Amino acid sequence: MKRLTLSILLFLHLSIVSAQKFTIKDIPLYWSDFNQGKQSNGSYTATTYTSINKNYARLRDGDENILYLNLHLFINRGASSVDNNFLNAAQPGDKDALLNHEKCHLIISLFYFKKMKDSIGNQHFSVRYKIEIDSIVHYFFNQIDLTNITYDADTNHGLSTNRQLIWSNH
Repeated sequence: MKRLTLSILLFLHLSIVSAQKFTIKDIPLYWSDFNQGKQSNGSYTATTYTSINKNYARLRDGDENILYLNLHLFINRGASSVDNNFLNAAQPGDKDALLNHEKCHLIISLFYFKKMKDSIGNQHFSVRYKIEIDSIVHYFFNQIDLTNITYDADTNHGLSTNRQLIWSNH
């Protein structure tokens, strides 16, 4: 049976993915990253969506198969939105507070993306590597969703200043 070697290339537009801890100041997220022409989904003032792209390349080196995996976490600007009325009417401090709340959503995504990267890097894959990797990616993407739901509930979507501060410093 031929050995399958996995070489992982993990890319992120943000260089902070390799950092051990992310803070609000590290996150280059601005209102211009959001779709501003429409109401956000549901009754929320702003929503931040992230997505993960996967690309595989498999090369042979003698008897060894080498798999290159490119995972890319990005902000889905088409799905991320902010209520244009809020941007036009809110005080600067309120805008900053909501943007910081949205940055924490991105920090949650980055945290789990790093855990996913580490998990994939520590696995030994079979010839069913795509199914195995998809399963890991799916697991961590669910963790991102569950943590974001908990975060929004705990902070009342950023309105609970004390709880928001705890999450921001966590």
